[in-house]
Amino acid sequence: IANERVNTYISECKKYIQMYGIKNIYLISTGDMVEHCYMRNEQEHSCEFLQSMQIAQVTRLIFRLIVALAKDCNVIFGSIAGNHDRMNGDKKKNYEGDNANVLITEHLKDLVELDENITRVSFIDTDYTDTEIDIEINGLSCKFIHGDHYKNDKNNFAKIVSAENKFYDLIFSGHLHNFSLMSENHGRYIVSTGCLSGFNNYSKDMHCSSKASQTIAILSANGVEMIKDVQLN
Repeated sequence: IANERVNTYISECKKYIQMYGIKNIYLISTGDMVEHCYMRNEQEHSCEFLQSMQIAQVTRLIFRLIVALAKDCNVIFGSIAGNHDRMNGDKKKNYEGDNANVLITEHLKDLVELDENITRVSFIDTDYTDTEIDIEINGLSCKFIHGDHYKNDKNNFAKIVSAENKFYDLIFSGHLHNFSLMSENHGRYIVSTGCLSGFNNYSKDMHCSSKASQTIAILSANGVEMIKDVQLN
């Protein structure tokens, strides 16, 4: 199912690559690459794979996505860790920077380096303790966060700007596993990204039955051309 959904996402990406003549793709993970199978022992929740196999499966999926997109464009990959990515089930005992994101990203770097046919892939450098990626794309200031430390409301923009004394054109957040789009003054946006897995028994208990989706944002020199929630079910 995950492979079929990634195929749908690849097809949708390629459609817009052709439509807009896109040359560079920023492929950014906003966290929760794995589900984790040790963080909800007290709740009725099941995982198809144990954590180590989840990491292996995710690495294959993302590598296949990178290779597919790199056939048409330069791919710049970046990722941050979410609360599900931590290695320890007890978040109070987990070391900062010890998470599934480190393993997945390092394995992806090795796979890209070993494959001589892949020449248009680069990685955004982080020290793996970062909980955010702050980059400029076509003159637009973009911030990527996981979002577990923020509630999904319009005050997030003000909180981040106030704390960092910097304005952003776009803020992309993960964590909620559900797409939403909020506009701000001067054409700024806060984007909550969807989730590849969609809803499960745990999320339904929280009255959340969002479909599997991923986000495509097209940013040109003229500004934000499009922000789309790509349904993958």
